[in-house]
Amino acid sequence: MGKTMKKLSAADRIDRFLCGKQQHPFDFVNNPIFFSPRPDEKSDYTKFLRNKAKLDYTLSNITNKGLHHGIVIGSMSNGHEAYHVAEENREKIIESSKTWARVPGLTTQRLSHAVAPEILMSRIVLPYRQQNAFYTGLAANAKPEMAWIGVGAYEGVLRNTRESNAVMRGAKYQDYTFEDWWVPKVIDCSAMMLGGDWSYSRYGNAEAIVADMTQAGFLDHLRDHSGPGAAFSVVDASGRPVTLADRAWETAKHIVDVVERGFITDFAVAALVARFQLDDWLRDTSGKSPIDRGKAHPVLLNRSREDLARMDRLKEIMLPYIAAKCAHWMPYGEDKNLKSYFKAKVLPAAKDFDASAVQASKDELFAYLPDCGFINPDYYGPGKIQVPSSLQMAFQEAGAGEAYPRRRGTDGDYFRTKSAIFERNHFDRLPIWEQSFLTIAAGAHEVFDNPKALPRSFFIAIDPKGGTHARKYAEAKGLLFVKEAQAHGDPVDNRKNGFVAQVVDPRRKLAGEMRDLLGGDALFGADGAANIVTYVDFLDGYKDALRFADGIAAQGEKSNLSSRAKLEGPMDWMERNATGIVLLPDWPYSPKEVEFVMAAVKLKLGLTPRPFDGAKYRMDIYMFDPDAKGLESKLKEQSLHDLIATLGAVAEKWMDSKPPVPARDTCLVLAQLLELSDKMLDPMHRNAQHTVNPLTGVKSASEIVRWSEVNLMSPGFTRFRWTEPEKARDLMASAVGDGGRESMRDRLYRKLLIVAAAQFEEEDLEGLHPDYTDAWVCAHGLDSLEKERKTPGQTRYIDHRRPT
Repeated sequence: MGKTMKKLSAADRIDRFLCGKQQHPFDFVNNPIFFSPRPDEKSDYTKFLRNKAKLDYTLSNITNKGLHHGIVIGSMSNGHEAYHVAEENREKIIESSKTWARVPGLTTQRLSHAVAPEILMSRIVLPYRQQNAFYTGLAANAKPEMAWIGVGAYEGVLRNTRESNAVMRGAKYQDYTFEDWWVPKVIDCSAMMLGGDWSYSRYGNAEAIVADMTQAGFLDHLRDHSGPGAAFSVVDASGRPVTLADRAWETAKHIVDVVERGFITDFAVAALVARFQLDDWLRDTSGKSPIDRGKAHPVLLNRSREDLARMDRLKEIMLPYIAAKCAHWMPYGEDKNLKSYFKAKVLPAAKDFDASAVQASKDELFAYLPDCGFINPDYYGPGKIQVPSSLQMAFQEAGAGEAYPRRRGTDGDYFRTKSAIFERNHFDRLPIWEQSFLTIAAGAHEVFDNPKALPRSFFIAIDPKGGTHARKYAEAKGLLFVKEAQAHGDPVDNRKNGFVAQVVDPRRKLAGEMRDLLGGDALFGADGAANIVTYVDFLDGYKDALRFADGIAAQGEKSNLSSRAKLEGPMDWMERNATGIVLLPDWPYSPKEVEFVMAAVKLKLGLTPRPFDGAKYRMDIYMFDPDAKGLESKLKEQSLHDLIATLGAVAEKWMDSKPPVPARDTCLVLAQLLELSDKMLDPMHRNAQHTVNPLTGVKSASEIVRWSEVNLMSPGFTRFRWTEPEKARDLMASAVGDGGRESMRDRLYRKLLIVAAAQFEEEDLEGLHPDYTDAWVCAHGLDSLEKERKTPGQTRYIDHRRPT
């Protein structure tokens, strides 16, 4: 058996691809001959910009575990309508192009240099944003098992990056920067959908070339993580495979249309020539073809006679046309494949060009509408063409407008959404460069929609430095607290008895095993789970991405993020996207996992707003038992009682220690969970909030937690209250008649007030019962408070069992 090649990380893949050396035939990213101005590969500026694309790409791969991606090609500022806008500003554009273009002339590039911003937004950007959303919806209906990347969400990451001075330091994106971002993602995908006016998108043609070469097997060395190019599909808006001849025909229609109007469209010509060359290689019988037919996609290998004949006819029309009309502005001599084809096939065809036949050729081209064809309003009207009827397409278009809940958040202010109570406020404490980095990362995590058939994301909250492994390590070293173990000795000690070998490595391995097990399980998938991401995935992804963080405006060491940033990034992704979290039984031994649990509980109770419909109260909390047999036994849904009992056992042990272990994070979350339990079991005193209208003076009361909604959406979280009396009594205040028995709630509450409250920070007291403020003041003094929290005239509830 041969040696299995280790799969490359996202950072290694992008570094291997964006290396300045062509990675496949017609690679116009690493040989950027069509960009103006061309990047100087030796300059620090070019390296800086390429690294920003690598940074974004690496971050976008953190949350895509277990998914097959498809990408939708479309226009943003450079489509069919852009050509009309350019015609209306012909002279301005030609004059402007003299200052920057390789070959000055009429073009749709850099319209912002010659066209008013209002026109660009109203006629191009906003309409295309709607069109792209429409076709992304069609793709989701055609291939509901895939995670689709739409144009708008993917471009949004670039906007986040270039608007961040902390990351860009005033540098301006160039045209090639966008393709450094788009093309590697095409290589990652399993499919591309061609819809709308895709052939009128200048860089859509560049990305389509990559799809063609991928199907021919030329990029398999870059796809070791996503399978061979033979599995890469190119489909139309109905999900039907698009033949090579149809792709070429649609591109030829665009070329003749705009060149006859005076435009330069070099990328489109390159795309057409690349398909002509592929066609020649596929038909070659001399044994000199570079295509390995064992690696090529069936759509290229199994071509009908009609398809072959259509390609032959297209060459008869277009080779003379390109030679006569386009060759003079094509830099074909600077690419070995273009040069070879132009010399062998294009330039010799110039003698066959007949200017008087151009209109007839154009009519012939537009008389046929390929499966991926654009219904161009300039040519197709009533009676001009019979658009193929497709019942499948009708169903797809009907489904595209369905009001199904959005599966992920892809917009909004990252890290700015506040919870109704118990807000963490970690983000505002980060330095500006970490805030910028995480904001870019948050957008990159959301560049795709989860598969429509499997719309749920799950988070496996395993801290590689926590859990039972860290507890046992601490005990072996004679330490009481996990944080002491994490800081004990050399943190990078990989020896047999070191922290990394004993704790970090086995927990990393366990996280991966859990992700693979859950991701491959049919039962778990039947619940809609497709996208399963671990905390370790975030840590590794951030570390890889920081390889490309040169130039970030930060002082000191930038090779790593702070512990708070490593918590806040995954937390925000979970709050915005995940509808499930999976824990190990030892989660209380990691302060980070404890915070993840609290964030999940707030989502489950509807206390944290979410940026997409249908997700309020949706957060399933599971415990995973690695030793149980079968997934049904391994996974157990957690109730509020389960979480309090599990966390309380650990926190109580630490509070009973002499001296008490300083476990602020753990004890604070326990206090918050008990507060939520009190809001359920004592709603009149604990769950009511009162407001006064400042204009009318009218008082009103409302619930903090809407338990009726929680019970309806997540009955397993509160079922114990009615079905397990012993658990219910655990969380109720002790009452006369209990025989002197102190409930679990009262025992933990008492110890928190006596021992833990003094460890809290002032902001921790927000949302907790006033008893905690009183206990805090007893320890620190009233003057330590920044403000008096007692509302004038308010009678505060005093627990007679509270220590004085």
